[in-house]
Amino acid sequence: MKDRVGGLTMIQAVKLLSQDPHTELIILISKPPSPSTAAKVLLEVDKCGKPVIVNFLGADPELNGTRTNAAATLEEAANLACRRLGFKSPTETINLNETLRQQVINSEFQKFSPSQKYVRGLYSGGTLCYEAQVVMMPVLGEIRSNAPMIESMLIEGDAEGLSGHLCIDMGAEEFVVGRAHPMMDFTLRKLRILREARDPGVAVVLLDVLLGYGSNPDPASELASAVSEAKGIASSAGRYLSVVASIIGTKGDFQGINDQKKILSNAGVILEHSNAAAAKRAAMIAIRGKAGGKSDEQNDR
Repeated sequence: MKDRVGGLTMIQAVKLLSQDPHTELIILISKPPSPSTAAKVLLEVDKCGKPVIVNFLGADPELNGTRTNAAATLEEAANLACRRLGFKSPTETINLNETLRQQVINSEFQKFSPSQKYVRGLYSGGTLCYEAQVVMMPVLGEIRSNAPMIESMLIEGDAEGLSGHLCIDMGAEEFVVGRAHPMMDFTLRKLRILREARDPGVAVVLLDVLLGYGSNPDPASELASAVSEAKGIASSAGRYLSVVASIIGTKGDFQGINDQKKILSNAGVILEHSNAAAAKRAAMIAIRGKAGGKSDEQNDR
C-alpha cells in the first residue's frame, strides 16, 4: 500500500472478489498506507457492489460509506464483519467483566515504584505492532518504534538506552538477518524481555503470542521462562514488572490454545482476548488507571 507499488494486488483482489458469487463481504487490512494509494483502492471499493470493511491501520478513520465501514483495529474489523453478516461479534461472545479488569489494573500499578512509567511492546510482526500503537497513542502520547505510526517517531537499531514508550517490530529485517523469524525463534525477544526488566523506567512489557503452523511449537513455554526471570530481576531491584499479552490462535492450532493460556497465566502474564485489548490494558496499567490521561512525562511538558 505504498506509492511505489500503488496497491496493485489489493485492487486486483477487490475486482476478483467482487465477481465471486460466494463472497458476501470483503475485509481489507493494511499497514499504514500512503494517502494516494489508499484513495486508489477506495475508488475500486466504491465500484465493487459488495459491503467492505476497511482496516487501514493509522489512516483517516472517516471512510464510512453506504457499503464501506472503517475499522480502527483488527478487532473492530472482525466485530463489524460479523455484525454485517448477522452474527454475534467475537467481543459479544466473550464474558468481559470490566469490574474485574479494573481490579487487575489497580492491583498491577500499585506494585510499581515511582520511576516506572513506560510500556515496551515487543512484537513478532509489524501489523500487530502498528495496531498496538493505534490503540495506545491516544492514552500514552508519543510512542517510538522501528515501525512507527508517525515518521518522526522512527528509531533505528535496537533502541538500547532510549527511554519512553516503545513498540518494537522484532520481525523487522534488522532482527532476522541470519536467524529464523521471531514467530519461531524466541532468542532475541527473550533477551529483550530481560533487558527491559533491568530498566528502572519500564512498567509494562506487552507481547504477542502467535500459534499455528510456522510458529514455535510451544511459544508459551519459551516466553514463560523469560517472563519469570524478568519478574525476578525487577523484584530484586525493588520494582514490579507487569507483563500483558494476547494469544493469536484458535482451538484447532496444534500448540493447544488453552494449554498456552495456562502456561502464561502461571508465569504471571495478564492475558487479553485480542491484541487491541492487550494494548489498551497495558496502557491503562502504565498510566495507573488514569482514564484519558497521558504518561506523566508528557503531562509535565
